[in-house]
Amino acid sequence: MEGEVQLTLLHILNNQCLLPVFRIYCRSNCVDEYLNFWFEVRMLTNKYLHDGAGTRAETSDCSNLFKKYFLPDSIHRIQIDPKIGNELQEELKKQPTIQVFEAAQRYAFDVLDQKMKNFSQSEAYKNFLKRERSLYQKQSERQFDIKEIEMHFKRVNDAHKHLKIISTEIANKLSANAVAVNNLHALAERFTEYSDSIRQADTGNELGSLAECLKKVASIMLRLEVLEKQMNQAISERLETVESSLASDIPNALALKKKMEKASNGDQTMIDTLSTLRDTNNRVDHRTFSVLCEIMEQYLGFFERGYSLMQDILPEVEKYRQTTKATAV
Repeated sequence: MEGEVQLTLLHILNNQCLLPVFRIYCRSNCVDEYLNFWFEVRMLTNKYLHDGAGTRAETSDCSNLFKKYFLPDSIHRIQIDPKIGNELQEELKKQPTIQVFEAAQRYAFDVLDQKMKNFSQSEAYKNFLKRERSLYQKQSERQFDIKEIEMHFKRVNDAHKHLKIISTEIANKLSANAVAVNNLHALAERFTEYSDSIRQADTGNELGSLAECLKKVASIMLRLEVLEKQMNQAISERLETVESSLASDIPNALALKKKMEKASNGDQTMIDTLSTLRDTNNRVDHRTFSVLCEIMEQYLGFFERGYSLMQDILPEVEKYRQTTKATAV
């Protein structure tokens, strides 16, 4: 168990149960992008492990990685040692491989390692240890407590109540999103029609810039339509996990109530009921947390891509703005 050995950052990074807890801690301390960067470098290192030096795909991935984490206007920007940053920029002017990020990855690791020392003393980590000990404790070592059964039944009921509401609301949101996606497509067509109309009516500089801008907006809306459809589909698939808990895990646990009422205090039926309730609540908790994180990641990805698309149109908007200013003068 983690409480019996000295906690290390590598242990956290390779522990799929502990990593989400650490990720939330990093986010609350504004260093989650260092964690994301470290994992992306590791992923790309593994991806190109057996490739030759500087393939076109690897060069492109290196460029995108730099833009994502080191450009001044990036929403994911991380701060690193200026010397490392300057050397990285110089390497990227050549035909880079993912190895050029080794120093930056080590720097990110050191930042995370410093945070890990505080994390090891945090309530989040202590609660994780307590939970893990409870999960892996042998049944014979657990003390029977009728009050714990009542507490677990209450938690199962609460989970059933709230997850049912959440599931319904998410489903309603997805339905509303589907309508919004259709509206995006229709709106894109209207912008395209307006752009074409302007081009036919006038080829002047001002209206020509407006036509270009409208065309660009229409294109972005169509791409947003695709992104939103993908996001909705992904969220819908994640929702199936919650629905599975509502359809089987929770009803099965609640059904134990009748069996327990016929049992005497401390007999095997009561012990089995307690064990099942513990397992059910732990499973539902883990599923809910996992689904929540995945849904948030879907929204984050959607807004990130949307932000990138909007950056593409800014030059056209500025061009039209300057044209109209010149005309007004």
